[in-house]
Amino acid sequence: MRPNRHIIVGTAGHVDHGKTELVKALTGVNTDRLKEEQERGISIELGFAELVLPGGDRVGLVDVPGHERFVKAMVAGAAGMDLGLLVIAADEGVMPQTREHLDILSLLDLKGGVVVLTKCDLADEETLEVVESEVEDLVRGTFLEGARRVRVSARTGLGLGDLRAGLDEATSRLPTRPADTYFRLPVDRVFTLPGVGLLVTGTAWAGRVREGDTLEVLPAGLEARVRGVQVHGEKRDTAFAGERVAVNLHGLKQGDVGRGMLVATPGMLRPSFMLDVRLGLLASFDRPLRNRTRVRIHHGAAELLGRVVLLDREELLPGEGAPAQLRLEQPLAAERGDRIALRTYSPMHALGGAQVLDPAPTKHKRFRDDVLEEMALKESGGPEDLVRDALRRAGVQGATAGELRASRLVPDAALGGLLEALAQEGAAARVGETYYDSECMRRVAREAGRIAAEFQRANPLAWGIGRAELQERLGHRASKTRFGELLEALARRGSAGGAASREPDDEALFLRPDTVRVGSPDRQLSGADRDRLERFEQLLRQAGSSPPLPSELESQLGLGPRFAAFTSLLEEKGALVRVAESLLYHREALDGIEAALRSHLETHDLMSMADFKNLTGLSRKYAVPLLEYFDRRGVTARTGDNRRPGPLLRSAR
Repeated sequence: MRPNRHIIVGTAGHVDHGKTELVKALTGVNTDRLKEEQERGISIELGFAELVLPGGDRVGLVDVPGHERFVKAMVAGAAGMDLGLLVIAADEGVMPQTREHLDILSLLDLKGGVVVLTKCDLADEETLEVVESEVEDLVRGTFLEGARRVRVSARTGLGLGDLRAGLDEATSRLPTRPADTYFRLPVDRVFTLPGVGLLVTGTAWAGRVREGDTLEVLPAGLEARVRGVQVHGEKRDTAFAGERVAVNLHGLKQGDVGRGMLVATPGMLRPSFMLDVRLGLLASFDRPLRNRTRVRIHHGAAELLGRVVLLDREELLPGEGAPAQLRLEQPLAAERGDRIALRTYSPMHALGGAQVLDPAPTKHKRFRDDVLEEMALKESGGPEDLVRDALRRAGVQGATAGELRASRLVPDAALGGLLEALAQEGAAARVGETYYDSECMRRVAREAGRIAAEFQRANPLAWGIGRAELQERLGHRASKTRFGELLEALARRGSAGGAASREPDDEALFLRPDTVRVGSPDRQLSGADRDRLERFEQLLRQAGSSPPLPSELESQLGLGPRFAAFTSLLEEKGALVRVAESLLYHREALDGIEAALRSHLETHDLMSMADFKNLTGLSRKYAVPLLEYFDRRGVTARTGDNRRPGPLLRSAR
């Protein structure tokens, strides 16, 4: 016994072929709710009604407009369908919109349906046989070839039981929509009600939604809380994929949401101005489709303009398929596997369809073997192939599970296990929350070592290259934190177990908070530079408590622009202390002054500037910056013009 499910079935067919009357006969609901629709006798907007089939499945019937001027609304309704009811009036037969609607249903990859001949009470047997012959030719080679055909009269009730049975049979063959994934609802109607607030309606494509959930409106990126949920006008705690849903959103106003937008679980989809697709041109289209043709792109209830970029040819012939990239004029939030209908810009006719292979790709160059190989992988590769390819393409940036999830390349439920398996087999490396392709990690290690070595050769006095410069030269555009984690991993990889554990071309990386060095943690100074460094230190040591100004030291040493680098070398060695910007002390001299100061403060609770000058024999030129230095270190604490023992001394007592 199969579980009862929620199925969307849509009518399709030429204007005035009896679609609305058929829905009314099946459900008792008149889906022409607009006054204009009732006055004109044709559907303008989508209509909806619920039908429970003999097997227990609950069917949402979508009544789509048949008039050529409302094909846009028809496409919006067709996008959420599981099955199609192709409606053909027995007294008129196959008409232009019959063909276009069938083309659109085929482009959106419907899995089955029923062909319904309506108004059979108005046609004799000979006419019915002629129409059925037309239908045979029409559906040949389409998803409705071999589908059940039913003769119906909405006025007399003829065939309604057979139609319900045919629908029941068709729904039994459908796979169950997944409910254990994120919620996704294309918005086809937005309105407000007094005392209720903002409501959006649509056909739930995936997941479930409950009162109290938070949803994101895309592509705007706005969030709102679900205040209430209805299905076919009935209040529910939860609505499921495959149901016709109205969601009451709290925290937004009517202008924030529009038809064609998407309401989804936050953080799951990433709007993009480009889509990688497998494009198919209808065999019935009357001309080739040239590269960069401007088209109308229909996804859910959204209609966008964009251009078709053919990646392996200049034009696509009717009936052919090819890899392509759609360049959109507005962002769209799509999912891998989504079906898109394409229509000509003007005049508007269905021309073909596409299946989304990558909903947020980079911009591709045409006629590139690597691009075409990537597109072929996206079209036919399994989940593991797609994840590995995504990590390769992420390169030095790597990708978190969340970023891979937002790319929508593989189902959510499979992603975590795939990443863990790839890490265990050594094909991927996890660093913090980021995953990297292992071969890419090896390339990055070699490139980082090369850049650092090149910098060290050009700047032998510098300990290493700055992290920010290395990040920029590696092309790493993610955060400093993520780059820091990557460097830590590369340093561990290069040092674990010594040189024997490294790749042949690798050199160990050594890290300081702001700099990176390769090869060894120590600089390799020339003999001449070692002599200069020793003389620098000797001059400071000899100067004692009254060192010369940095400019005077620079003149004595003759180092020119290299003076700052030698100063940094002595600071790292611990021999030089920068008391102030213009005051450099040798560590031994400064330690002697501090020892005298500490000894004085052990027996005196207060010390004046004059006391310090008498204690050290120094002029105010040295005394002022020295006391400010000791204040910063906590040896002293300033009180007016005097000093008391600072926190360091008080804690030691």
